[in-house]
Amino acid sequence: MKTKNFFLAQIAIIVVLLIIILPTISLAQPQWQQVAKRTQAQKTAGLAGGEGWQRVTSASYAPSNANIVYSCLDTDGAWKSTDGGTSWIKKTGGFPAIGGLSLAVDPTNANIVYVAGSSFLSDNGATVEGVIRTADGGNTWTLVKACHFHAAYTYGGHHIAFGTNTTNIYAAPSTGGILKSTNGTTWNLLLTSGGASILSTLNLYSIQAHPTDNTILFVSATNGLYKIVDNGASATVTQVGAGLPAGSVYQVQIIPSTPNTMYIAAGANGVYRSTDGGLNFSARNNGLSSVISAGGQAKYIAMSPANSNRLFVTFENTGTGLF
Repeated sequence: MKTKNFFLAQIAIIVVLLIIILPTISLAQPQWQQVAKRTQAQKTAGLAGGEGWQRVTSASYAPSNANIVYSCLDTDGAWKSTDGGTSWIKKTGGFPAIGGLSLAVDPTNANIVYVAGSSFLSDNGATVEGVIRTADGGNTWTLVKACHFHAAYTYGGHHIAFGTNTTNIYAAPSTGGILKSTNGTTWNLLLTSGGASILSTLNLYSIQAHPTDNTILFVSATNGLYKIVDNGASATVTQVGAGLPAGSVYQVQIIPSTPNTMYIAAGANGVYRSTDGGLNFSARNNGLSSVISAGGQAKYIAMSPANSNRLFVTFENTGTGLF
């Protein structure tokens, strides 16, 4: 009996210590860790991770069918997998552009895909650029809206977004303003009540739809972050993001389950987080000081669909790496 009581007392002490320690741990800022782009087995096998020039610019699972995945490349159009990414088939029947910057799959129909088609030149009027659509799983493609998606402004990663009702579709071309469609084939500029186009004087990098409010969009641009409220007949636009560093911000990621929490890839300033719907931000750069001081620029940020606390960010320029 004495031994049993002693054992129970030890458990009680451990529980008390955990209660004391865990709140302290939860207050500490999580630390970023660098991730190897290739496994040791891949390095040993001599796999270089690409032939050095062509690159995959975007890949996305179909929300309605996880076995279907689409990707687009810088100079090789679009590709499709029907076995979860194990094997791929080129799907460029009538694809009018050289390549694509990013793509978005219709949330309810895995055969409908939109690609931000690009010439991968700063400007080339002789080359097709714009919103490119397929409605048959990539067998045929149609340019539904000519607009510019410039390689010089490819940072950010998301150029097409679906509203929560899946009827509204938005595009953020590199220049010219925000576009909207309600049927996927007809696109028009999103306008204010006074008839002015939205963000048409800025270079745009990324667009993200609010996960629960069909009227709200967030757009990153050369001079910061903007919140758009689409009221149907017209829209309002407000620059937000107190606490963000001056200058360009790139990709935006919003946590679906807690949409007031969002992350920004802020270039030379690393990663920033907001917990009040984009009104205020603070740096989340624990573990990133070396890559930032080396001149790295955070351009792309991704979030695990299974665990929103698991984020990945890539750095470019002098300091590079995946974290």
